[in-house]
Amino acid sequence: MNQLLAVVSLACVATISSLIVTPEQSASPVVPSARPIVLFDEIPAYGDVASRVAAIEARRFLVVYQSVDPKAASTGLIDTAAVIKSIRNENDPNNLPAWGMLDFEDPFHDLLQKGPETPECRRTVAEMVRTIDAVRKAFPQTKWCFYGAPFLPYWLDGGKDWVSASDSIKRRELDRAMAIYAPIIAASDWVSPTIYGKYEPRLYPEAERSTVRAQGRAWRTAQVGVARVMARGTPVIPLVCPWWTPGGKAEYCRLMDPIEFIEDQVAPAIAEGASGAGVWAALGYQINRMTAADASRFVDEKDFGLREWRAAVVKDYLGGREPASWSAPGMAAFLRARMSSSMVKAMEDISALKLREPAGPPPAATK
Repeated sequence: MNQLLAVVSLACVATISSLIVTPEQSASPVVPSARPIVLFDEIPAYGDVASRVAAIEARRFLVVYQSVDPKAASTGLIDTAAVIKSIRNENDPNNLPAWGMLDFEDPFHDLLQKGPETPECRRTVAEMVRTIDAVRKAFPQTKWCFYGAPFLPYWLDGGKDWVSASDSIKRRELDRAMAIYAPIIAASDWVSPTIYGKYEPRLYPEAERSTVRAQGRAWRTAQVGVARVMARGTPVIPLVCPWWTPGGKAEYCRLMDPIEFIEDQVAPAIAEGASGAGVWAALGYQINRMTAADASRFVDEKDFGLREWRAAVVKDYLGGREPASWSAPGMAAFLRARMSSSMVKAMEDISALKLREPAGPPPAATK
């Protein structure tokens, strides 16, 4: 394993370093290929847009959220029997989607980031590999992966980013990600790092906006690049979101500019060799929470909670006017229709891209 990590890490550094570009440069020499795979988590008003979804051959991916095992957050262990039971109870086990994702984040992501030399990280890796093996055995017709694996930080030592950091700093981060995630990726049937929009250019002075966009594209290139190296031919389909997500500087939950969504979030992934993109938003949950008569039963995530979503929806879908009652008849149906259409428009824009493979052999084959 150590020899494999060394070879693949060096290849990844060489590939990613060559793809760190200024806004005026193209990502790398590419050749056109087929259309991207387009996946989605849910479309609340599916019947309204079914023909549009069929036209681009988009497919739903199943997300198994951590809520199926309430103890996992405190134990750092996954009850595989509970996971398998939930999948069977909440879906037709004989007709599952072809793509499935296990979303276990707390405390798993933090434990992984303690580093490969720690017992907490090693135990977490073993737990995740054990879980995906058990789920695959129970549902072999579905391809399985873990949400957000692998992960690279947006900001590096000294406040540097994936444009400005030195090769040695980038090498260290790539080596670390390889050492943490290689066993998890090896156990996965597909790979899905998250490459959401976190820094909204319009909130910065005009002179800084091109730099902000370039920083985001370089990070997404690195995320997909290291995933593709570890995947060794397994499909890499990163998760994207056409609404601004937490973790940076943005008007969270606002609908992204469609040009920035494609040029800055999706296109860098395709240019780096991703097989497509999965569109995530959990819209059904967001709409149910926004329109509930009593929203206290819902978790209120930091920067992505009820207050942020309602404020964003007022601006993007309600003409700037706060409704007299969020639970008024027809409000939920209205939001399902409008936001589902936004979701499908993002999927159509992804489908319109051409898959682009870096010229030459894939990174894993580089000597």
